[in-house]
Amino acid sequence: MANNGHGHHGAANLTPEQQKQMIEQELRLFEHMKNIKYKIAVMSGKGGVGKSTVAANLAEAFQKKGLLTG
Repeated sequence: MANNGHGHHGAANLTPEQQKQMIEQELRLFEHMKNIKYKIAVMSGKGGVGKSTVAANLAEAFQKKGLLTG
């Protein structure tokens, strides 16, 4: 997929209303994320390697220590 320079792969294929909704959603996400002091990214280049399991287990472990997760 083509990248329009703003990280929106395939955004040119969206209607103006869909593009507006995507931008509004990203702005809400950025606003939320700026209030989070520490962020942990669980990533891999392929599927089926347990990313969701690792993320869920990390969140549970942090919560058991009294930390806030989300």
